[in-house]
Amino acid sequence: MWKKEVYSDNFPDDKNISNETINEFLQKPENSRWYDSRNEYSSLFEKKYDLPRQRRMFIEEKVSSKVPSLGYAYLVKLVKSRFFKTIFTTNFDDLINEAFYRYSDERPIVCAHDSAISSITVTSKRPKIIKLHGDYLFDDIKSTLRETESLEDNIKNKFIEFAKDYGLIIVGYAGNDRSILDVIHYLLKQEEYFKNGIYWCFRRDSEINEDVKKILWKDRVYYVEIDGFDELMASLNCKLNNGELPIERSILSNRQNKFIESLVSNPKLKSTNSSIIKDDMERLKEASEEEVLSNFLDSMTKSGEKTQNHDEVKFSKKTDKNSSSASSEEKMRLIQLYESYRSKRYSDTLAKIDIILKKGSLSFKAEMDLKKLKVDCLISLKENHQAVTLIHELIEHFPNTISYRLKLANLQEDFSKKLELYDQTIAIDPYWFKSYNAKAAAIINEYKQIHNTTIDLKMLLETLDKSLQVSPGLDNDAWRFKKALITNDLYEDKKDKIEQLQLMSNAVEEQDPYSSIAIDIKVEIMYLSKADYLDIIQYLDTKMSKQKVYSDKHFLMKKLEVYGRFHKKTEVESLLRRIELDYNLDADFLEEMSLIQLELFGNIEKAREYLQQAIDLESTESRLKSLFNILLYQDRLADAKELFESKFHNDSDMHLKILEHENQWDESLALVKELLTEKPQNRSLLQSEVFLSLKVGAFDEAHKLARLALEPNNFTDSIFIINHELACKLQGKNIQKDRLNKVVNNPKAALIEKAGAYYLLGEKPKFYKKLEEAINEDQSIKYQIKKWVIFEDLKETRFKELIKIK
Repeated sequence: MWKKEVYSDNFPDDKNISNETINEFLQKPENSRWYDSRNEYSSLFEKKYDLPRQRRMFIEEKVSSKVPSLGYAYLVKLVKSRFFKTIFTTNFDDLINEAFYRYSDERPIVCAHDSAISSITVTSKRPKIIKLHGDYLFDDIKSTLRETESLEDNIKNKFIEFAKDYGLIIVGYAGNDRSILDVIHYLLKQEEYFKNGIYWCFRRDSEINEDVKKILWKDRVYYVEIDGFDELMASLNCKLNNGELPIERSILSNRQNKFIESLVSNPKLKSTNSSIIKDDMERLKEASEEEVLSNFLDSMTKSGEKTQNHDEVKFSKKTDKNSSSASSEEKMRLIQLYESYRSKRYSDTLAKIDIILKKGSLSFKAEMDLKKLKVDCLISLKENHQAVTLIHELIEHFPNTISYRLKLANLQEDFSKKLELYDQTIAIDPYWFKSYNAKAAAIINEYKQIHNTTIDLKMLLETLDKSLQVSPGLDNDAWRFKKALITNDLYEDKKDKIEQLQLMSNAVEEQDPYSSIAIDIKVEIMYLSKADYLDIIQYLDTKMSKQKVYSDKHFLMKKLEVYGRFHKKTEVESLLRRIELDYNLDADFLEEMSLIQLELFGNIEKAREYLQQAIDLESTESRLKSLFNILLYQDRLADAKELFESKFHNDSDMHLKILEHENQWDESLALVKELLTEKPQNRSLLQSEVFLSLKVGAFDEAHKLARLALEPNNFTDSIFIINHELACKLQGKNIQKDRLNKVVNNPKAALIEKAGAYYLLGEKPKFYKKLEEAINEDQSIKYQIKKWVIFEDLKETRFKELIKIK
């Protein structure tokens, strides 16, 4: 097309154009300054579109409506099975990335920018797509002769880095640009690169240029004849994945029938000689039957819900004039919306639901399913008021559906009303253990967040015991709640803790001595009994060697915890190396490794890398908030703000952290006072108010606020005691040593709090000892205490050395 257009631009009156005429014109000497027959594509592209933006727009138009063929589905399947994990491509289109979203639940890292590639690590287990010549969505795609002469430095270096540890399979690349060919040629001269060889695939009718032929003669380079990309991937999948379907049924059930039809009716695939592809297409047709789709939808809409006496079904039969069940079209539409919701496109999903509901003409079942999904979208978007209104409407229709009532209780701000709602839910079905657990979680949250709370911990224990009475299985979270309650809050005496934990251990081990909760309780007992770390490790090794059903994951994570708790850095490093070599790291492992790097080794950059990999695999709110904190520790304020704006723009705690990081103390104090009008007893906010009052020099105000917080609990709260006495000191008043000694002797006080108490007491040796212990226990404390008022005037070399960030 381009050749014809270029010729017509020069000879607009010539109507009888032949390929011979065009080629003769292009070979003329005067055209040699821009035309290279070996690189027709690049030559003509630049001739037709001289501006990068024009070239980008042309590519965008050509690829925007295209979908990945079946070959991509095979490729994604092979990646998911860990046969490949890194894909370099010269293509501008987004088809490889699109294939991951269409054909699997794997989410790759995509890099099309030279500046971004340095963050991609060879060791990362997550699939990686690296676009050597850029992405059609950006103007800096490399498509002309001059642009493809060389790779960008960072991309070239990353390509070289991967070449050290891996072989290379080349498919669909003719080697016409110097950028990649020169790098391959250079690396093949050195033994340490491409040790596993280069396999260069060609169709039978491919023309191989002279530069590529020179490379094919080299050691470690092999010529492979294939029928095509789809056929090659089908063959590999058949051999390596034992002929499994390239698209899993759970993925197929997410797609419309039209999608399956377009895939299996691809004209190129229909004419293929590959018996594997023909067979797989027939199987895909069978797997995409509507019954599979309906089953998928039923599992999605009913998951997590609990009804009593099937009232929801009865009501729908009485009420719906047309049909109690959704039509096929309604089911398909709901599947699409669920997919959109699961992809976290909450606003988009909500808008589409509202449009459908407004149009009406829905079956009763479809309308209710849409409203359920709308509630989830509203909750995800923090639109709690609207969510509550809609939940009340659903409860009117289905008064005994427990899931609605639990959501309503979770959204209730008033604690006493929240408990009433949980009790109502329990009354509907006293044998549904999750209602007890939700009530227990609310009580725990109130106990931790609210200052001077009057929570009866015995009542909490009773709630947990009721949950375990109706559902004693080890998948009941009440076991973990109860363990934490016994260990941290319920008992002061260590003997009482051990005795109660031992009773729990006996009950749990009767069910399964190798379960994670059984291991956790036993290790906690050993901690409290002052067991040597080697004894705990031996216990874990013995359990791990005897268990035959479970994976080693929990045992290994527990060993990391033990080594970390006893500050055994060498053992931690050795175990981390073993885990990285022997296991596919999931998000939990990566998060744990991030925590170890931050708290034990103080390596904040590695901590951030591991945490980012965990988020890439499975993004959760807690992980994103941890990343936010690390970015602030690293003074990467712009990145932290971007994360805050994109994910948590309504989160006042994170907003406060940003203001404090910017040293905007007056603004921070104003925000805290505003928030306290809504949550007057929030412990964290009260602490912040005292701290910020000290920061702005309002020492008398800080003194009064701390005293108000301390008087109801008879001066027992360590943090408020320290700030109260600090305020006295800063006003030139005498400090109360007996109060500070309370902190020193309080077994629940943190090490850093005891260090602060010793500092105010003037006991420097003890202060430094506790500070060193606190930092050894958690290196992130260095970042947290940098702006504490209590240490602001401490200029001693020893202090500076201890809190120095490496």
